[in-house]
Amino acid sequence: SKHSKKGKARATDFPQGILLEDVQTYVPLGIEGDEFKYFFPHSLESGFIESSQPGTSKFVEDEPFSSSFEEFIPDPLIFDLNEFETDSESAEEEVTEPFQFLHLMPKKKSDDDEEEKRDVPVFIPKIHFDFAYTNPGQTKIPFSGNPGLHVDCPERPIDFFRLIANEIFMNRVIEKINTYAESLKLKATQSSKKSPRRKKPRIMNWKPLTAEEFDKFLALIFLMGQVKAPDIFWYWKASRIYHFPTFSSLLHRDRFQDILRLFHIDRNFEQDDTSDTDDPSDELKPLDIFNNNMKEIYYPGKKLTIDKFVISPRGLHIREDDTDKCKFGVKVYTLSETSGLILKIHTHTRLKKESNEISSDQIVHELLSDFQGKGHVIFLDETFVNYPLAKSLLEKKTHTLGMLGKFKIDNTFGILNVKLKKDEVVQQFSPEGICVMKYRYKGIVWMMISSEHAAFMRTVTERRKNIEKPQIFIDYTAVMNSERTDKFLMSYPCDQRLPGWSTKLAIHVFHIIMHNSYILFDHCYPDVLNPEEFREKMIEAWLKIIPSFSSKSSFLTFDLQTNRVHVPRMNERLKERKRCVVCNREQIKKQSRFFCPDCPHKPG
Repeated sequence: SKHSKKGKARATDFPQGILLEDVQTYVPLGIEGDEFKYFFPHSLESGFIESSQPGTSKFVEDEPFSSSFEEFIPDPLIFDLNEFETDSESAEEEVTEPFQFLHLMPKKKSDDDEEEKRDVPVFIPKIHFDFAYTNPGQTKIPFSGNPGLHVDCPERPIDFFRLIANEIFMNRVIEKINTYAESLKLKATQSSKKSPRRKKPRIMNWKPLTAEEFDKFLALIFLMGQVKAPDIFWYWKASRIYHFPTFSSLLHRDRFQDILRLFHIDRNFEQDDTSDTDDPSDELKPLDIFNNNMKEIYYPGKKLTIDKFVISPRGLHIREDDTDKCKFGVKVYTLSETSGLILKIHTHTRLKKESNEISSDQIVHELLSDFQGKGHVIFLDETFVNYPLAKSLLEKKTHTLGMLGKFKIDNTFGILNVKLKKDEVVQQFSPEGICVMKYRYKGIVWMMISSEHAAFMRTVTERRKNIEKPQIFIDYTAVMNSERTDKFLMSYPCDQRLPGWSTKLAIHVFHIIMHNSYILFDHCYPDVLNPEEFREKMIEAWLKIIPSFSSKSSFLTFDLQTNRVHVPRMNERLKERKRCVVCNREQIKKQSRFFCPDCPHKPG
C-alpha cells in the first residue's frame, strides 16, 4: 500500500486506543469486503525501537476482538480512506510472515449501538528486546600471543628494510616491471609497423631493469621525499639555483621516468590489455610476500586497529573519512599495531564501470585471519564496527571496541532515544555481554560498543581537574587519536605527474616498508635515530653500493665545474656526434664531434 512504501507511521494514522510508543510501524492495508484490515510489522524503521535480529520482536494479543465495519466509521482527522487504497493487486501478496495481522470482523448492527457512544477496542502490543540494562557479565579472554621481534636485531638500518623487503620480494617487483615493459614494447612495435612515419616511442628502447638500477631508483624516490621540488623535472635542471647533482649522476631523467611509469606491484585493478589478471605467474604477489614476511618476523601486542586509505587519481593518497569525498579509487586497508607498525595490507578496487563493493565485515575478518583466537582487542571506527561483527568476533575469541556511526546504530538499542545531560552515561547489554554505551562529552554524543568490559567510570586529570570518564571512551581515544601511520605520510615525493593508480600504490607500499623498518629499528635501538635520520641512513646505504659514485666529476663542486677552464676533446668515433650545448642555448641546432669529459653526461 501507499503507507507500506513509506515505512513510517504518523500519530494521526493510529485508531483510538493504540499508543504510538507501543508499536513499531502501523500500516493500513485497505478494505476487503466488510473488513477493515491493517497490520503491525515486526522490524523497525528509522526512528522507532526495533530488535537486533528480524523476528525477535513479538506481538502478543491478549484477547481477539471484532467490531462492525459500519460501526467503525473513521474520523477524517485520524484516517484518510483514499490513502488506504492499494497501488496494485499484488500489494497484499507482498506481506509475508514478518507481519501480524489484526482484523476488525463485521458484527450485526443494533439500534442501541447508534445511541451509545462508540467504543474503540484497545490493542497494546508487547515488544521483547534482546538488549537489557542488566549486565550479564563479559567474557574474559586471556591474551595468549607472543609479542615482539622473532628474529635477531640487525645492526644497520638497511638490514631492517631487507627483513621486510627481502630478496624474493625485490626480485618479484623487478620481474613484474620487466614483464610489463615487454608487453608495452610489443604493443608499440605492432603499432609502429602500422604507422611507420610516426616517431617511435621511447619504450621500444627499453633495457631490462637490474637490481642495482632499481636500488638507484628507490634512493631517488625517497630522496625526493626529503628534498621537495615543484615537479619531478626540476631535479634534473642544470640551473645554479636548482642544482641536484645526485639525481643526474645516478640516473638519466628519461630512464627514471620510464621506470616510474612501469613501477607497480599489482595491476589487477587496471582496466587495460596489460593487466596481470591472466598472468599465470601472478600467484606469488608482492603484497602476499609482504604479509608473510611480517607474520614471520614480528607478532603484535594485544591491541590492534584497522585503517583505510583511498588512492585516487587526484593525488598520491588521501585518508578516507567520508565516502563522498572519493567515490572511485583503490582502497587500501591496513591492520596495524597501536605503535603504528603495519602488519597486513589488503587492497580493494572501486572502479567507475563496476559496482564491486565488499562488506566491511569481510575486510575485518580477512585482516584478522592470522590473529584470531589469541585474545586480541580490535579498535574500529564507525566505518567497520557494528553489533553483528562484534558478536561474530567474540565467538572467535577476539574483543571489539569501537564507535558506532549513524548508519550502523541498531534501533533495538533502547538507549538510542535517551536524552543525556553533560557527562552522563547510559548503557545496555546483549545476552553475550556486549556493552552498548551512550555518553555525552563536551556537547557531543558518543555511541560506542565494547565486548571487553562495561562502561565503568574512571577518574582522570584534565586541565588540572579530576573528572570521570567511561573506560571504553578512554581506551578508544587513546588508541584512535594517536598518530600511528600518519607521521610517515609527509615524506612522499612530488605527486603532480605520477602516472596512475598502480604507481601510486607501489610508492605507498614501499613507504609502508620504510615506516615498518624504522619502528623495528626503534624497537631494538630506542631513541637512536628519528624517522628523518633513519631515512637518510637508508639513502646513504643505497648510494654506497652504487659504483657510479666513483667518477671524479661527481665529487666536484658546482663552482669548480662551471668556473674552471673546460678543455673539450674530439670523439674518436668519426660518425658519433653530440648536440652542442652552447648553440642549444641560442636555440640553434648543431652537431659536434667535440665533447667535454669533465661535465656530467659529457655533453657536446
